[in-house]
Amino acid sequence: MLNFVLIFLGGIFSFFSPCILPLLPVYLGYLAGNSKDENIKRKNLIFNTCCFALGIATSFFILGISFSTLGVFLTEHKILFAKISGVIIIILALLQLGILNFNFLQREKRLDIEFKKINPFVAYITGFTFSFAWTPCVGPTLSAILLMTSNVGATNRTLALFYIAIYSLGFIVPFIAIGFFSTFILDFIKKNRNIFKYTIKISGLILLILGILTFSGYFSKEPKKKNIDVIELKLTDQFGKTHTFKEYKDKIVFLNFWASWCPPCKEELPEIQKSYEEFGKNSKDIIFIGVVNPKGSQGNSIDNKTKEELLKFINERNLTYPILFDTTGEFVNSFRIDVLPTTYLLKNKTVLEYIQGAINENQIKYIIEKQKN
Repeated sequence: MLNFVLIFLGGIFSFFSPCILPLLPVYLGYLAGNSKDENIKRKNLIFNTCCFALGIATSFFILGISFSTLGVFLTEHKILFAKISGVIIIILALLQLGILNFNFLQREKRLDIEFKKINPFVAYITGFTFSFAWTPCVGPTLSAILLMTSNVGATNRTLALFYIAIYSLGFIVPFIAIGFFSTFILDFIKKNRNIFKYTIKISGLILLILGILTFSGYFSKEPKKKNIDVIELKLTDQFGKTHTFKEYKDKIVFLNFWASWCPPCKEELPEIQKSYEEFGKNSKDIIFIGVVNPKGSQGNSIDNKTKEELLKFINERNLTYPILFDTTGEFVNSFRIDVLPTTYLLKNKTVLEYIQGAINENQIKYIIEKQKN
């Protein structure tokens, strides 16, 4: 929870940078348009500001996806990378606090694109380009978040993108608030300009905390293994075959829980299929199994599709590794699933690994090879 709060605050204090605040009246006047009707101008301002903020968030997500993908290649060295990232973030914090000073980092790069008329699309594009324009303002904090994202992306890409979403939310919420309460907020900023000179210092302190936590491995650590009493497996797959743990004695079982409505699950399923094929299609010591809890199951079902609809879903994606249907919900409930997708690595019903969120083929290979060595 601490990481979410710090990242959100980092986004807010990025917004309250001294080089962004003086430009707000200019941007708000531009986003309001040239209509003489004050009501129309206000509506334009609110809607265009939302589009402007969405453009900013888009650029952050593009950067976040790039860095979380980078984290995939650093999976095997995530501890070393966490140390390096932590040091870099601490240096960025010291720059933000004014303790260090590298002049080359203060150079300002702008994308100056002029539009004669404002509309939602133009507002979106302006927000997108704006996010790249004042790099010295948000650079240290955004760089720190991206480094954290790459660390987390090594084990949990979904969580990495969630970090970017939280930072983006912190950054754009003040923009949207100004769109709704422009007069009041701009007057407050004008009258209390001295307060905001401290935002860089506060942001620097937040970065310092994030840097120390990153260096310690707080953001790159894997979820703790759950101590659970694994009940006996006796479920049927999409081909009508019944599976039990007894037949997989002394083998590593890759047990993946998912649902058809879950976007990260859909992203992960082809990666599991590739791994299933690479490791011998369950003919060797690694067994790949998926588990779904169809609609209409006894108790509360996880999926919103019936067994018949799930069979169609599975066939459309050419998934040939065993996917078991837990029509009672008893097996799924025994694992206390609170995040989808969730993967367990088991051996003789003993939990070896416990992973929340989507993982890809390289990460699957890494966690299996780690257990085999």
